[in-house]
Amino acid sequence: MKIKYVKTAIKVGDVVFVNKDKKSLQFNLDSKLSNEDYTNNAGRVYYIVVDDEIVKIGGSQCKGGIKNTFNFYFNGYKGSPSPRTYCCWNYIRKAILDNKKVEVYFTLAPIVSARIPTMIGYEDVQIPVDFHKMEDSAVSEYLRVEKKHPYLNLQESGGKWHATGLFDAGYPLAKRS
Repeated sequence: MKIKYVKTAIKVGDVVFVNKDKKSLQFNLDSKLSNEDYTNNAGRVYYIVVDDEIVKIGGSQCKGGIKNTFNFYFNGYKGSPSPRTYCCWNYIRKAILDNKKVEVYFTLAPIVSARIPTMIGYEDVQIPVDFHKMEDSAVSEYLRVEKKHPYLNLQESGGKWHATGLFDAGYPLAKRS
């Protein structure tokens, strides 16, 4: 599915190498992206896009916004990454090495009014919608239209990271996996 299908997405930027080591990644931020949106702590659904095709739909509510969400992917070869983190990092890295355009888009969870229970009563607050429902809806819509999951959505499709061919001798936990 082409990213242009997603009408609610904001472009974060292009993914590029930090330097000549061709390992560490970073955003070349889109000029229209505000710093407020880039670091917004509300939940978000994100789209990893290669040559205009969505290859992963994910969600996060980590502090620091989409900026911190992608620190895991951008440094997926360091420390003790999960198979998902390592394989997504390696997929992005290989796409860039193959001169493909890698971009990231996201949709922030909207803020809604809610009456929440406290210990002794109720409080009216402004809170973001849970991103999990947004992510589930995005994956379901993709599946309905494309009749398959995005390539890197292995958890939803029942696939195995080892079957992707994205593990290599550089995987820090190769002996453990």
